[in-house]
Amino acid sequence: MTLSEQKLSKSATDNAYLLTSVFSELNGAVLNVPAGKVLAAQGEDVRSVFRIDRGFVRICVYTEDGARRIVGFSGAGSIIGLDQLNHPSWNVAVEAVSHCVVVAVPKAFVNRQIEADCRVRDGAMRCLQDEIEQREAHLVMMGILPSSERVHAFLSTFAKLRAREGFLVLPMCRRDIGDYLGLSMETVSRSFTALREMGRIELKGAERFRIVEEQDASVDHRAA
Repeated sequence: MTLSEQKLSKSATDNAYLLTSVFSELNGAVLNVPAGKVLAAQGEDVRSVFRIDRGFVRICVYTEDGARRIVGFSGAGSIIGLDQLNHPSWNVAVEAVSHCVVVAVPKAFVNRQIEADCRVRDGAMRCLQDEIEQREAHLVMMGILPSSERVHAFLSTFAKLRAREGFLVLPMCRRDIGDYLGLSMETVSRSFTALREMGRIELKGAERFRIVEEQDASVDHRAA
């Protein structure tokens, strides 16, 4: 992950935390959403903005022939739907990757709060700007990096945002990662294997991974 991507991730995390703190004061319906369930379908009326309190969701776009492209993942602390407030219907689908606890805040109430509370308005604007910058950085990354580097960049960003050491659990499957990175599921699997063989990641099963820092890899190489 480049320095600019690290700064972008930190900015997005800080602004999401600020907005989530403000949104924690807004009441809504608490939803327990099983893995695989659609939280908002592409094309349905926008009725709520969602605060993710637990779990992970994927943001998808479906073409007319049924092809899927994942444009982002969001976890606990995220606000989903701010970019849909000016649309009558969802232009994306929001689906649970894992079991989620979500608070659905009515769209009309959110709009009133944005008009009345400068904290909500400023927080929403910051998060929308971060989202635009993240998607632009993602498009650039997909245009210049080979497949294994795309996977490594994805895992590095995921680990950076978790801010924990040791092995992390990936909530999304290989197909989800491929649909996000513009790769086939087979290419993603081969990239995991290649990164492990190069000593850049460690794996425990299909879901647990650890990024091997450069200094760790250098020590292991000298020891070998």
